[in-house]
Amino acid sequence: MAPKKQKFIFMKKSNGIFKVPIISGSSKKISQESMEIRRLKNELEICKNELKNKTTENTVLRNQCIAFENHCEQLHGIRNQLINEMNEQEKHFADLFDKQKKLIEESNKFCSISKEIGLAKDKHLEVQTKLIDILEKDLNTMDQIQKRHEDAKNQQGKMETTRNGEPFSWQLCDICLEKYSNEECHVPRSLGCGHTVCHGCATKLSVTGGVRCPFDRITTKTKNSESLPKNFSVLQMCI
Repeated sequence: MAPKKQKFIFMKKSNGIFKVPIISGSSKKISQESMEIRRLKNELEICKNELKNKTTENTVLRNQCIAFENHCEQLHGIRNQLINEMNEQEKHFADLFDKQKKLIEESNKFCSISKEIGLAKDKHLEVQTKLIDILEKDLNTMDQIQKRHEDAKNQQGKMETTRNGEPFSWQLCDICLEKYSNEECHVPRSLGCGHTVCHGCATKLSVTGGVRCPFDRITTKTKNSESLPKNFSVLQMCI
């Protein structure tokens, strides 16, 4: 019988590839070991793939971290800007508060001044009312004195007229030399210049637009002689 050929297998180890003879009875073990090696290789490949995926994930996470750091730096810059703006606003508010204090002080001063003005107005009104009362009393007394004086003049004029029997010059019209009376033609009329003439002479002195005084040539503007005022003081002393 021919001898059986020796079978070999090649095993890969860390320090190289070795040729190992196959011993009878151990082929099953070798096949099991080779299957285990294949399984381990597959697991190793899976681990390598997972490691690659994790490295890619790590790079993505690293990039995200870098982006997050950049974003944090931007937020920090924005925070600093906001802090500066808040400080400026605080300064502005402080200035406004100072201005408000000044305005309040000025308004208080204005209120005190307005109160003083109100008190002064009240005092002025009191003094004014007192002065008005005094003036009214003085006017009443003056009216009474004037009435008494006119009554005395009238009585004196009547007494002198009846005593002498002839009228005084002031009782006569300076133009027609007629005595003033209640008759329409002899009613004394006062001109704007202050002179007095009778109604008849005033009618004769009428010009366009008024009555011209023969003594000073001043024209009193009036529609007609009837609209001229009566001189009641002269008329009362002539009656």
